[in-house]
Amino acid sequence: MLSLLTHRSFYGGLFGAYAVGVGLGTGGSIRRQAGSVPFWRKAIVAPLFVGGWLVLGLLLQVTGQLPR
Repeated sequence: MLSLLTHRSFYGGLFGAYAVGVGLGTGGSIRRQAGSVPFWRKAIVAPLFVGGWLVLGLLLQVTGQLPR
C-alpha cells in the first residue's frame, strides 16, 4: 500500500479523478443555470472539496513529495 502512495502515477490518477469531478460539476452547473443550487447540496460538497485537498496535502507531506 505504501508503494502505491509513493508512486508518482498515483498522483496523476488522483489529479485526473479530480479533473473529471470538476468537469462533471461544471457541466452540471451549466445545465442548471436557470435554477439555483439548494443549500443542502452546497453544504455537502464544500466540506468534501476542502477535505479532499487536505488529504492530498497530507499524502504529499507524508510521502516527502511536498517541498518544505
